[in-house]
Amino acid sequence: MVVHNPLTSPPVGTRDQWEWQSVSLTDFDDQDNPSIPDPAYYQQIMAWEPVRACLEGTSYLRQNAARYLPQQPMELDASWQGRVSRSVFSPYFQRVVRTAVGLILRKPVVLDGGDEGYWSDWRSDCDRQGTELDEFVRKQLFLSVAYGHSSWLVDFPDNRQIKTLRDQYQADLKPYFVETDPWSIIGWRQDPRKDLGKLQQVRIKEIVSVPKGRFGTEYKQRVRVMEPDHWEVWERQDEGPVTWIMIEDGPISVGEIPLVTTYAGKIGTLFSKPPMGEVAQLNLTHYQRHADLIQALHIAAQPILVLKGWDDQTDPVGLSVNNALSMAPESDAFYVEPASSAFDAQRNELEALVEEMKTLGLAVLTQQKNSAESGLSKSLDRLDANSMLAVISKDLEQSLQKAMDLAASYAGVQAPTVSIDRDYNVEPLEGQGITAINSIFTSGLIDQQTALELLKRGEILPDDMEPEVILAAAELEQQQSMEQEMSKLEMQTEIAAKA
Repeated sequence: MVVHNPLTSPPVGTRDQWEWQSVSLTDFDDQDNPSIPDPAYYQQIMAWEPVRACLEGTSYLRQNAARYLPQQPMELDASWQGRVSRSVFSPYFQRVVRTAVGLILRKPVVLDGGDEGYWSDWRSDCDRQGTELDEFVRKQLFLSVAYGHSSWLVDFPDNRQIKTLRDQYQADLKPYFVETDPWSIIGWRQDPRKDLGKLQQVRIKEIVSVPKGRFGTEYKQRVRVMEPDHWEVWERQDEGPVTWIMIEDGPISVGEIPLVTTYAGKIGTLFSKPPMGEVAQLNLTHYQRHADLIQALHIAAQPILVLKGWDDQTDPVGLSVNNALSMAPESDAFYVEPASSAFDAQRNELEALVEEMKTLGLAVLTQQKNSAESGLSKSLDRLDANSMLAVISKDLEQSLQKAMDLAASYAGVQAPTVSIDRDYNVEPLEGQGITAINSIFTSGLIDQQTALELLKRGEILPDDMEPEVILAAAELEQQQSMEQEMSKLEMQTEIAAKA
């Protein structure tokens, strides 16, 4: 049984502070250094950089302006800094990813069977940090769609201090998920000829906060090494020569590395490509062009005063809204400003980039059509998007099922069956569709429950409204109505008998 504490996620702003300073060119010859990343790790980092820039937004792009808004030849430092400070990133890429995630997880994850009471309580806090299962899965899917894959560990609390049933009850020993960012996994080993192709080793870098004194905090660089039968924690020693020593280890009872990975752009094990990397590149191009337009508008908004025949050496002038300028008849003064049409080309290019991002972004940003369309036409419009969404959804479902199986193995209970709804067409039924359902119900071709299921699937009935509840309420109402009619009939009969 895994007995280590939960992995601590890097605090805000510390991800870049740990740049593996212990690694040098000579370190790559050290085969026993756990901090040496796999070469494939560096390949992914380069592919992830545009995605990271789009997700972190304006502040990150300004901090890395030398890369994303480089200084032009002969551009003054002050002018370049002003251009950078006025730049604003439009998060189209984030919107594409969030919309794709929203389509896949439109409805809650279903856990069917198993110990339903246990899993119903467990899903309200699946990571021992108060995160509900659907929220946790949504975040993992967001990372997967953005970066190409995402992973999480299935862990169990430290039970080495458990001596009595009371200790066990107070410890609330339940399995939990631990988010493991894609960039945290620096090395892995996997041979399809061994262990049914399961992972043989995984190395995960961590930044762990350690209490220092009564109120202080110290951050430690660590590497967690996991193999099918045991785990180890290595820590970097800052004093003296840079070395790594193992500070903790323990067994793994499930017989495999409890790391679950879901893919959106899989190339190999723990190796993927961002499926919408081109959208990220277009979004960065849009940011650069938009920054140029803002800079041009900033300069153009300050027209230049031209004085013809004016000697600024003998007649200095200071202009403001409270001053007027008196000039000789042969002199002339006028402002020079660019025509507004000079910016049309840049605006048109920005609009073209937005349209291209919409086209590449799973067709999720296209404008909704208000005109009537046939069902076949709507299906063809979303055929490509649904195919990709279905593949991602199926992989997520399988990964989550594996995670639940591991969690059930830790807990010693029966695992539930995981299912994710794959109805991605969010267009509600129109009048013709509702009329058609009513017609086939009236003709007796379908029963009431089937008709209600069709209305629910067509977004006419809310997701939380169950057809069985509606039928039960309708049956109760019908029974009450019949009882009222019978009471009324009996009353009329008594009145007629007395007459």
